[in-house]
Amino acid sequence: MNKENIKPETIIFKNIEFRRYPESKRRTDSIYYTASSCYYKQGIRRLHTEIWKDKHGEILKGYVIHHKDGNSLNNNIENLECIKRESHQSSHVKEYCENNKEKIIKNLNNIRPLSKKWHKTKEGKKLHAKLAKNLHSVKHELVCKFCGKKYLSTHKTGKFCSRSCEKKFRRKSGIDNEQRICALCGSKFITNKNTKIKYCSRKCAGKIISKKMKGRIVAKNINIKDIMKLKNKGYKNYIIAKKLGCSTGTIDRRILLVMAQ
Repeated sequence: MNKENIKPETIIFKNIEFRRYPESKRRTDSIYYTASSCYYKQGIRRLHTEIWKDKHGEILKGYVIHHKDGNSLNNNIENLECIKRESHQSSHVKEYCENNKEKIIKNLNNIRPLSKKWHKTKEGKKLHAKLAKNLHSVKHELVCKFCGKKYLSTHKTGKFCSRSCEKKFRRKSGIDNEQRICALCGSKFITNKNTKIKYCSRKCAGKIISKKMKGRIVAKNINIKDIMKLKNKGYKNYIIAKKLGCSTGTIDRRILLVMAQ
């Protein structure tokens, strides 16, 4: 649609005419009042920026003028604020996504199968190879968060020079700590979630170990005659072990010794 065929709305500010084309397909022409291109070299472009400059002076590099209420036609000085360009863009993108969520999802669902198909083509694979090469070719000098040594990494967000330093840092900081209950005395204790510790102290663990050792000593004193009696009755080794209070391995070894003799 040509601007010549559209009737503009005009506002005159400081003897400069600013135009807006409400029916234009181009978003910026339809929502902002813009000066003629002959004023561009003088740094004059949008009405709301000129209103701000008239009140507060020149706009710093990297900053833009934002409408607080989201209404681009409300150019009152109270409705204008100077913010960083990045913040301005992200706020508008977020607003657009919230207002057009269904439309965006529909477009993504339509594009996804075509995109998947393209990535499998020679051109797609070639692009991925190029991106991967560029990604790993640039190395950044970083400082290890644990040992303080400098190291080179292809990732900007790297924190540790090695897996060893990362593990030591996590153990020291207690990030992976969790609360457990002692399997013997029932008291609560703190330990690393990646360990297999079941007891709150060496004292409790020692009691369990001593019980197991006593069980082994008893197993050594099991009479082979008792084993063979149960074996002759047709009992399997694991049932004999339960009856005599020892391990299945102990029964297997005793029977093998008898057979070897």
